[in-house]
Amino acid sequence: MECDVWYHKSCISMCTKDFDNIGDVTWICAHCNTPNYSDSLYHSYELDMHNHYDILARLNDTSMNSSFTSVNTDVFNPNLISTPQSINNASRRRQSSRSSHATGNMSVSSKPHQSGLQNKNNNFRVMVVNTNGCKDKSAILETAVNYINPDAILATESKLSSEVKAAEFLPEGYRKNLLRKDRNSKGGGVFVATKDHFIVTPVTNSDTNCESVWANVSLPQGRNLKLCSFYQPPKTGADPVNTLSQSVSDIGGNDLTLVAGDFNCPGINWENNSIAAGSPEMAGHEAVIEFQNDHQLTQVQHEPTRAKNCLDLFFTSNPSLVKSTNVVPGISDHDIIVIDTDIRPTIAKSAPHTAYNYKRADWFGIKAETNEFAKTFAELAPTRSVEANWDAFKEHMRHMQEKYVPSSRISPRKNPPYFTRRLRRMTRKKQDLFNKTRGKSRSSQAWIQYRQFQKQTEKAIKTAQWEYIRDKPCQFNKWLPPNHLRSTSYVFYWEPLYPN
Repeated sequence: MECDVWYHKSCISMCTKDFDNIGDVTWICAHCNTPNYSDSLYHSYELDMHNHYDILARLNDTSMNSSFTSVNTDVFNPNLISTPQSINNASRRRQSSRSSHATGNMSVSSKPHQSGLQNKNNNFRVMVVNTNGCKDKSAILETAVNYINPDAILATESKLSSEVKAAEFLPEGYRKNLLRKDRNSKGGGVFVATKDHFIVTPVTNSDTNCESVWANVSLPQGRNLKLCSFYQPPKTGADPVNTLSQSVSDIGGNDLTLVAGDFNCPGINWENNSIAAGSPEMAGHEAVIEFQNDHQLTQVQHEPTRAKNCLDLFFTSNPSLVKSTNVVPGISDHDIIVIDTDIRPTIAKSAPHTAYNYKRADWFGIKAETNEFAKTFAELAPTRSVEANWDAFKEHMRHMQEKYVPSSRISPRKNPPYFTRRLRRMTRKKQDLFNKTRGKSRSSQAWIQYRQFQKQTEKAIKTAQWEYIRDKPCQFNKWLPPNHLRSTSYVFYWEPLYPN
């Protein structure tokens, strides 16, 4: 009886003797749907014949515009490899392999974590921040600097007076190369701060009536990078920008120039360098465009930094060196601009920091030798000037310190001492919530959640700083009345904790 149904020998496990009796006949296997002249190497049950692009044929025009969140994949993870791997990579590979076997052909969604910032690597990172008063925000500013890790800070609206010291508002590692121009504690003020290991000097011929400050950063081969922090108060017209333009002309030279700050010009469309009709302060907007064109600068920051307005700008004379621009949550009503550039400043070899351990000092030796010094000092003091007596006393104390007090070399602290793992997690979560607000209205639920958590984070950071100062086993604390430990005057006692 003829049924006209054929199978490969391997498909039904037919013995070779019976298969040889079939003869020279052409047919299609009912099991694998391939002709009898095909080799078993091409059997569909041995190779994945699924068309992974078949999903595109079922898409309409609407779904073509949507993004795919998952793709059917079968990840291949070899059990043995010839290239040595670290323990972390090997564990991740085994975990991925177990996950792929457990899920089978289930859809796998692989979405990278968005932190808001790329890895810094060897980039020269610039942080442009409107602080809106930074004296009472030292903890929040230090947390932002710790998260961003900038090489240079260009700040506006510092609202500082000349009596305020750098240790009262700047984190450690940025105080040596601080250049500032203060107005008063009521408003205005700008400063430029770079990491201490750079070679920074003031820029000559840069002092003007506008709120701007210039810093000169040394680059290899005798070149220089000029950094400028600029602030234009609202409703001041074109005068501040014109004064800034004049200072650029007075400085001159062909050095690389970076100018950033709060220009308060929301009506400029930086995609085509045009000014929106009906924009207030039209003269100020036109002055900013002319400033860019006259000095051949390029404005590379196009994201809004306050509500929907692009107020904080970043001009550069060489836009090809700008690798990325990002906007992260700020410490005021302005967001922070983070610019990564391909610039390599010269790094100065700083002397190691020496810490003296007075608990292990030889006080008996110090006392004995100081008594002998006192006799000689009393005899010679009437015959010397006040300056000579002071120099002799100071030299004796330095000699006692070097001879009788043990010392060690220490590296600077990278993170604030009160910045715990909990605060680090809260900072990352705040960044994630901020990323979800992009493109949404200020009244949306995403913005409400971000603002609420931002306040919680700032409160937690300030509380941690106060508790660290209060509970620090420092001899200076016993001199303070209890109410001073919660007072804004704590900055006078902060320097013993941060000698630099």
